[in-house]
Amino acid sequence: MKSRYGTIVVVHVLLLRHDGQVLLLQRAGTGEADGQLCLPGGHLEDGESVVAGAIRETAEETGIELAEAHLEFVHVVHRRHGGDDPRLGFFFLATGWQGQPVNTEPHKCAGLVWADPAKPPATTIAYTVAALAQISNGRPFSLDGWTDRSPARVPVPCTRRPEAFTVEIERRITAVQGLPSPVRAQRGLPPIPAGDGIDVVLRAGIAFGEDQLTDRGWFADTDATAEILDRCCAELSRQPWTQVFAFRSTFELVARHLYRQLAEQIPQLAFLELRDDTFGVTTRYAPNITCAGGCS
Repeated sequence: MKSRYGTIVVVHVLLLRHDGQVLLLQRAGTGEADGQLCLPGGHLEDGESVVAGAIRETAEETGIELAEAHLEFVHVVHRRHGGDDPRLGFFFLATGWQGQPVNTEPHKCAGLVWADPAKPPATTIAYTVAALAQISNGRPFSLDGWTDRSPARVPVPCTRRPEAFTVEIERRITAVQGLPSPVRAQRGLPPIPAGDGIDVVLRAGIAFGEDQLTDRGWFADTDATAEILDRCCAELSRQPWTQVFAFRSTFELVARHLYRQLAEQIPQLAFLELRDDTFGVTTRYAPNITCAGGCS
């Protein structure tokens, strides 16, 4: 009988500071990649979940105390390197923590470095650099070191009818994006002060068909959806977006991230829209479904 496939699981944590920099550790005395930089993390212990492992490893290496509520999954890598056993690397963003990071394992770490995740130092491990780039682009999964590639998406026949109705629920907030505007600079316009807020409307669209309509209307609980949006807006207005997200917080990437997050909570979510009322710009993320019948 063929043995079951096994893989090693590794966890990594992005401690994102208010200025957008992440914490990196300089490896030393391990016999592997010594002198190079990596994120806090390590291998799971027997019987441990990836979340528990991320909390434990961060505490062991930096003294930082994390809570499960402040860990957000951002990426997973299926990696194969040379003759080593394949492994899965789970990456979590810490949205809050207690304490100040210190080098608690000087026998394995030469020091701590804060760095821009978009431009990590040249001595950063390639695997870490690649993962940070994937996270910046909002991609939740990647392969590293495999000769095969993910299969191309093949159109399949679609029997889905276009939805007849769309219910839209919106909320208005004041948010701080925290990014410079190269377009304004090119046009000779003054920069937007880093602490200035902009008026943003968050809109979610829920689509449904004629067959889901009854004499009492649609079955969806719009009050529950509104509560979900309220919680989302509270997070978006709590602090600058550069501190909320591990990727560059453009409206396009934020809209896509929010859609993927809210689609797990809101059935039949058709689109997620961010409207910048201060500058009159609307960004809508509405994933297309490719089908052989010509609908989308």
